[in-house]
Amino acid sequence: MLDIEKLRNYIESHGIKKSFVAEKAKINRTSLSMILNGKQKCTADQYIAICKVIEKRPEDFVKEEGY
Repeated sequence: MLDIEKLRNYIESHGIKKSFVAEKAKINRTSLSMILNGKQKCTADQYIAICKVIEKRPEDFVKEEGY
């Protein structure tokens, strides 16, 4: 499961502009904001695009579930 909070915290703590991420990932800025605030689901394509822009592996923002 995707850890949106971890993704949002990474973007904010590294000073990455959300407008930059949205533009490069070809995601509407409003949609990106809603995704990062947990108000809209992130599609797999959007998630992969965001990870490419911030140069992180998709698995870096996956919640670790206990068994």
